[in-house]
Amino acid sequence: MSNQVKLVVEFSFKGETHSPSIEVDLDQLMARDGRLPDFYPLIARQNSIDSYSYEYEMMLAEEIQCIARQGMAFDCIDNGLLDTEVFEKCWRESRKLTILQAIASKHLAIENL
Repeated sequence: MSNQVKLVVEFSFKGETHSPSIEVDLDQLMARDGRLPDFYPLIARQNSIDSYSYEYEMMLAEEIQCIARQGMAFDCIDNGLLDTEVFEKCWRESRKLTILQAIASKHLAIENL
């Protein structure tokens, strides 16, 4: 099961409320980089917010809210905030177990560790 999340950061700029968001596959990010990136630049880029702007600074002042679509990411969210350290640890453990399960199945005929 993949770990799909929607990240949203709500902030005020020039008297208007903005809610830029991005949908992310955390598994792809972990497989590519071995850790989760800083999400602010990803959200800014996806929503055409210049990283050298005052709008970007206002966005940085707010916390990123996370909505888990599925997977273990759901268990790593507390009050709408994704605990990236916990997710990274769980993701690595899950990956290790998957590899160990394949070895146990192939060489020891054990189907469920």
